[in-house]
Amino acid sequence: MNFFNKNKQNLLVSSNLNIEGTCKNFSELSVEEIASIKKIKLENFKNSEIKNSFELNIIDHRSFHFLILQNKNLIAYSRLVPPSSNFKNLTLERFCVANAYKGRGISRILIKLIIDKAADLFPREVLSLSSLEDTKLFYEKFGFSSNYFTHDENGNLHYFMTRKSK
Repeated sequence: MNFFNKNKQNLLVSSNLNIEGTCKNFSELSVEEIASIKKIKLENFKNSEIKNSFELNIIDHRSFHFLILQNKNLIAYSRLVPPSSNFKNLTLERFCVANAYKGRGISRILIKLIIDKAADLFPREVLSLSSLEDTKLFYEKFGFSSNYFTHDENGNLHYFMTRKSK
């Protein structure tokens, strides 16, 4: 099911849900959007190590930022980091949905937007991510598979997952 149509600004728009999705370079993000991104990340990622990692860095400047907005309010966010010396694969990070919008299909809209844009920008690259146990099945539904797992500094089990381009 396609939720969106493209408008003149190349945004994906759903008129019946009043939702729009977009991908921006860091330089295209407004001060308000950056503040909203920080807020949604803090809401989703509770431990202090992650909170401290939300300060802007060089990776943010190199990444593609995906925003899902409803009535111009940020309801979901993720970033896509291009391959580099620090990131072997194209890497999806900081996938999050505002708590008030969880369970409404917003995650599916965001992951579809990311997968489609990644295929356009990096058609031959493997897309990778790190998933907690409770989100692993979600990513598997979109073609990701788990090669191995590891534990983070807090002892949480994470699965390293990849999706090959089609």
